[in-house]
Order: sequence, then structure tokens, then C-alpha cells
Amino acid sequence: MIKGIEIQMRLAVMAAVMLSSPASTALADTWTVCPDGCDFAGIQEAVQSACPGDRVEVEAGEYEEAVVIDRCLSLIAVNGSATLILPGQGSAVTITSPQVTVQNFSAQGCGDMARDAAIKVLSSQFLIQGCQIQGNYVGIYVMGGADGTIQENQVLESGGSGIVLEEASMVRVIRNTIMGCGAAGIELEAATSCAVEANNLSENLRAGVMLHESAESALINNSVDGSRIGLGLVGGTNNLAGGNQVAECELGISLENETAGNLEGNRLYDNEYGINLDRCDNGTASGNYMDRSEEYGIYLNDCHQIAVEGNMVNRSGDDGIGLLNSTDCTLTSNDIVWSRYDGIRFYNAPHHIVRNNVLRGNGGYGINIDPGSQGVLLEGNQFENNSRGEVLLESAEPK
Repeated sequence: MIKGIEIQMRLAVMAAVMLSSPASTALADTWTVCPDGCDFAGIQEAVQSACPGDRVEVEAGEYEEAVVIDRCLSLIAVNGSATLILPGQGSAVTITSPQVTVQNFSAQGCGDMARDAAIKVLSSQFLIQGCQIQGNYVGIYVMGGADGTIQENQVLESGGSGIVLEEASMVRVIRNTIMGCGAAGIELEAATSCAVEANNLSENLRAGVMLHESAESALINNSVDGSRIGLGLVGGTNNLAGGNQVAECELGISLENETAGNLEGNRLYDNEYGINLDRCDNGTASGNYMDRSEEYGIYLNDCHQIAVEGNMVNRSGDDGIGLLNSTDCTLTSNDIVWSRYDGIRFYNAPHHIVRNNVLRGNGGYGINIDPGSQGVLLEGNQFENNSRGEVLLESAEPK
């Protein structure tokens, strides 16, 4: 819990910095773009004529051009949707300058390569807000950017991922709706200290949110459904997933090769596995609620020094909590009820502490410990109405 709180404190500081990041508009000019009767007929022409800090307002219409923003300014669609159409080539908007705002644009048909996007960011202190992005290879792509915010956009049906942060830091992705993407709704690659918060992610094929080799980042209060993996964290360090709701995924929350990952207060419904940890070390799963997992509520494979504390595991289709080839974990104050088989099951998983758990109404044993699981300490656990008995104890050290 302490690590989770530390991360959230850092994110609060980050949000305050981001709110102050747009360039000052004092003494700035406003330029207008429309097909007829404005300062300019094309967006790129207006950008090239603007001075740093200026505002470019684009009237509703369709604009077939690629825009490069190489100076700090605000590019705002007004009086309806300004749509950038760039079928099968490059990125519609590329941002190379710091302190750029892009608001209320639509973009479609952009990109045929992995790093093409409707909006591509190669700079820092940016704001992307209120855009409608559909049918592009990637919706919004940030490479190496920092101190930016991507908020309240709608990204639909990207061929790849909806939003990608690669080698980015201190970027906040908040309150976006991302649906029907061919890869992940939101993807972080080697990102640091980023926040993915309060997004709605539905029917994205590979994952709702996927982190690869990222650190000190937080996934908070997101809603995910209908993906293979709801929230996936791979090869990272000290990341937090807290307060998320994940439903109808193969793996609700999946951690692989993560160190010091923290899962706190998530709600997981109707997933094949609620929480799946594979080859993880020194992490925490606390205060999570799992209901109607088709297989395990919580499953640990080849994990070490994981604290599983205060979780509610309800109506699992296999065992409530399963440990395979794992060592030196603590299972404390969990409620495991109405699993199809055992409440807690150890498979070749020695040296654990199992303390003050409630095991009720499970279809097998409350706790089942196989011969390969030596040195399991049982203390203060409560058992009620488990069909085959309290404990199948072949190699434990009860106390």
C-alpha cells in the first residue's frame, strides 16, 4: 500500500505541472482557417505563418493535408468538426515543438506503418484534447515526449493500438474512450512515471491497457471489457494498478516478469482468470474483488515474495487462489468463498505463510497442500462448509 500511495502522490504533482504547461497566450494573435473567407485556406499555411504562442482556429470542413507543428501554438477546431483525411500515408498531425495544444479535431484513414498515427507527438508539454479519431493505424502516438496530457478523446477502430506512449515520461492519459482497436487500447513501451486514468476501454483485441518494460507508472480507475487481457504489465518495475474495473476478459489483470508490482482495490468480473501473476517478485495484491472467474480468482506461477492480502475471491470456476512453483509468499486476511474446487491450492509451492483467511463454501477443501509444497505455515484461518473438509494436509506445518 505504501508504494501505491507514493506513486499516487507523484502523479498528483505531475498533474499540477501539466496543467501549467501550455504556453502563455498573452499578446498572442488568432488566425482562422476555412475553405473561403478566412485568413488561410489550409492548416499548414496558417501554422507556418503563426508566431510562437498564437492560436490557429480551424472551421468545420474536410482538409486533405498533413500538418507539422514546429512552434508552440494552439490548434483548435471550432464551430463543428474539422476533419483531417490522409488515407494510407504518414501522420495527419505531427508535433515537433514543445508547448502545443491540439483540440477538437477529427482524423481518419491515416497511416499504414507502426509509427504512423492520426496525431504523432515528438515533443514535450503538449495537450491533446477532445479529438475524434477513427480508422487510423494508431490513434495518438507519443515517442520520447514528456509532461503531456491526452484527455477526453475518442479513438475508435485503430488497426494497431489506440494510444501509444514509447519512451515517454510524465504523460497523463485521462478520460479517453477507446474501442475496437486491433492491438491494445492504450500501450506503454519503456515509459516512466506515466498515468493512465479513468479511461473507458472496450473490445480492444489484445488488451485494454498494456505496459512493456515500464516503470513507476499507474493505471487508475479505468473500465475495461472484452479484451484478451484487461490490464497487462510485462517486464516492468514498481507499477500500480488500482481501482480499475475489468470484465469479460481472458486475463483480467496479468503481470509477467514484473518486480514490485502493486494491485490495489480492483474489481474483476466474469474473466477467465481474475488476477494472473507469472514470474513476478516482491509485489502486492491487496483489497481486490473477484467474482465469477471461469478458472482461478488469483493465480501465481513461479512467483516469489508476493503479498496477497485482504482480497475477496468469490465463485471461481476452479480454485479460488492457486500457487504453482512459487515460494515465500504471504496469504493474509483473504475471503475465498464458493470456489468450484479448493479455496487455496498449493502445487509444488513451498514456504508460504497462510494466516487469518476465511474459507467458506468451497467445493473441495478449504486449503489443499500437495506433497511438493513443504513448509507452509497455517495460522488463524477460519473454515466453514467446505465440501471435502478444512485442509488436505500432506506436507504442512500447522500451528
